[in-house]
Formats: sequence, C-alpha cells, structure tokens
Amino acid sequence: MPLALLALAVGTTSRSFEFALDELREGSAQVTDRGVLGTSYQLADGPEIVVLGHGMPINFHYAESLSNRYVDLVLAGHAVGAVALAGGDDRLHPGHNVAATNQILAESGIVDDYYRLYGPAGGGRG
Repeated sequence: MPLALLALAVGTTSRSFEFALDELREGSAQVTDRGVLGTSYQLADGPEIVVLGHGMPINFHYAESLSNRYVDLVLAGHAVGAVALAGGDDRLHPGHNVAATNQILAESGIVDDYYRLYGPAGGGRG
C-alpha cells in the first residue's frame, strides 16, 4: 500500500496572503472545499496539502476573536504611543516601559472613552 503524503498549512498572521493559493490551485489535480476545516489541494505530482481556514489566519477564522471595537482601541493606543515618542516624552526609554505606557494611555483618555462607549455596564473595568 503506497504511503499517503499529507501536509497541513496554517496561517497565523493577520493577512490572507501567506500562501500562494492561486498557484497551488493551478498545480493541483483536485481541489476540495473541506468546509470549516479549509481547502485541500491534491497536487498533480505528489502530496495533498490541506490549507486550514482556507488560508485565513486560523485565530480569526469563523470567529470574531477580536472585534472591531477592540481593534479601534489598539490602533488608538498605537497613535497615542507614536505621538508620545515623536514628542520626546521623557518617560519613554528603550525597552518595555509598562508603567510609563499605562500612564500615557491613562492621560490620553482613550481607555475611559472606550469604556464610556462600550461598557461594561456601570462604567467599571470588569
């Protein structure tokens, strides 16, 4: 009995272009949609490759693991950090400055605005 060769490909970044899916499709004798699992490509000259999540980042596939409102908060935090760095904030030094970062974010008001907009109910920090 011949040995079946199978390869699994898993995307892990926030992009959907980690794999050359068009080229993979072109080089396949058969392409099968495996539902929520992903897509399998039986290569014309060899193994079957299963691309989990159809090539999308597996941690985002079929789930809103990070909703847009959280992404907005993260991007706002990046902007606040960029402004602090560009302005030469003396509290920021090379390395991971958790206390200074937390203080700068608190001073910006974005976290308070976030909770005011999205809760939790009562304005607490849950």
